[in-house]
Amino acid sequence: MIEYKVKVYSNGAKHWYLNGWRHREDGPAVEYSNGSKAWYLNGHLHREDGPAKDYSDGSKAWYLNNTEYTEKEFDLKMNPVTVKELSVSEISQLLGYEIKVVK
Repeated sequence: MIEYKVKVYSNGAKHWYLNGWRHREDGPAVEYSNGSKAWYLNGHLHREDGPAKDYSDGSKAWYLNNTEYTEKEFDLKMNPVTVKELSVSEISQLLGYEIKVVK
């Protein structure tokens, strides 16, 4: 069983640590008093089942191994699709430029 060190700050924020790094596997490693949350593994912003930052205003940010992704990039990385499953416009949008199918 993992034993975390939890620091509770005077402003109400809670931080979970393992071996000196922000880390928590069963929930956010940081909970702010305003309701914002952040998920960390081994000191890196990381969450595979949703946004790694969940702000109290409803905005979100997706991270894997401390690298930020858009929601769409995150979804594609976690749930890859084959090109056959995408339309030409969807492929163009992912690439960032127009493509044309030549037969």
